[in-house]
Amino acid sequence: MSVKRSLPLKILRRGMSQPKEEAFKRSSWKLWWDNIQHDSRDNLRDLQRSLMDELDFEPGISVENSMSMGQINQWRVSNPAAKAITVPTLLVHGYAATSMTYFRNFEGLSRSAKDLYAIDLPGNGLSKELPLEPEGINKPKRLELIETVKGQYVRLQEPIDEQVYKKHLQHYEDYHLEALEEWRKANNLSKINLVGHSYGGYVSFKYCLKYPENVNKLCLVSPLGVERSIYSVNNHFKPDVDYVIQREDPSQPTFTNNRNLPKLLLQYQNKTLRWLGPLGAKACWGYVNASYGRVPSVAYREYVFQLVYGKGIVTDNAITVFNQLFSRALLAYDPIMDGLNRLKVPKLMMLYGAHDWMNRAAGALAIDEFNSIRKKYDGTFYIVDKAGHNLMLDNPEEFNARLIEFLKD
Repeated sequence: MSVKRSLPLKILRRGMSQPKEEAFKRSSWKLWWDNIQHDSRDNLRDLQRSLMDELDFEPGISVENSMSMGQINQWRVSNPAAKAITVPTLLVHGYAATSMTYFRNFEGLSRSAKDLYAIDLPGNGLSKELPLEPEGINKPKRLELIETVKGQYVRLQEPIDEQVYKKHLQHYEDYHLEALEEWRKANNLSKINLVGHSYGGYVSFKYCLKYPENVNKLCLVSPLGVERSIYSVNNHFKPDVDYVIQREDPSQPTFTNNRNLPKLLLQYQNKTLRWLGPLGAKACWGYVNASYGRVPSVAYREYVFQLVYGKGIVTDNAITVFNQLFSRALLAYDPIMDGLNRLKVPKLMMLYGAHDWMNRAAGALAIDEFNSIRKKYDGTFYIVDKAGHNLMLDNPEEFNARLIEFLKD
């Protein structure tokens, strides 16, 4: 008989399994003590430099690291001789990640892209935590649902003002969207290609809706928040009606999944690991090695450990923004599929890994719907072989080839 484990238990079990290779073994006490003794941002800065030193760019390609506007940690890789992709391309990382998500792609992409950028979003990595302004409106009550028949029917707990709630969501989306727009202006860029992974895919999609004139092509890499869901503010649910829960078709407005992350985990996140002392350090190192087993770089695993375990690397504002945009089931309150009819980019591509935990069926349905809206094939969908959710790291060769083919002029 198979036992169904909760997501937190799966994460804990994965974290407690330690790497077998000698090069990846670490003392949990030393990991914990080093993080007490040293500044996490200094550690991250040193590890970032080590990662980039591993790369071997062709002659004539320049690599520059700077703090755009004194706020956003930015990498720019320039190849004046490149002719395939002349539109500047921005790579946007996922949640609790950084520009180094793409470190295995810089070399390959730089041979075809004239100007390649990668940034740390505000409140992530080495970028500063930007202020999160008060909403300026009465904060609406959180959209809450109750199951009237467990696992079968759901009902809105109380009425919500949809327009007020949409303004509430827009306020938190703008934390990233306005930072991206200011970054674009600071770099004197007109149209750009946008490539967004996971949560960064969701952010990139929303940027395209708000600033359609600034985006040439959009590539969503295993994006979060694609599927419609029972939590969507666009559902127009009535509080006195029971709705049938849908678990198979992610294009349906009553879709949900079996995830339900604990509130404390979402609220405190990596702080929870640090509270556990050496045990938390052990769990974190084990989880990093299990999750990035296809990445041979020791420096990258150390970098991700510092990113996840280090103090203040993912800031409170970044955590707050994420929690306001997504439910405990990691379903968006304003899903990508609900906004496809407003997407103006000429071309859209979605990429997933062959072993991706993200909902690939939702991505395929989204592309079908996008093409149906356009009445032509402006959207493409691909699965990258030998890769999971972090497909740009797991199989950089195929990822680069797909991306270059899509972005080329």
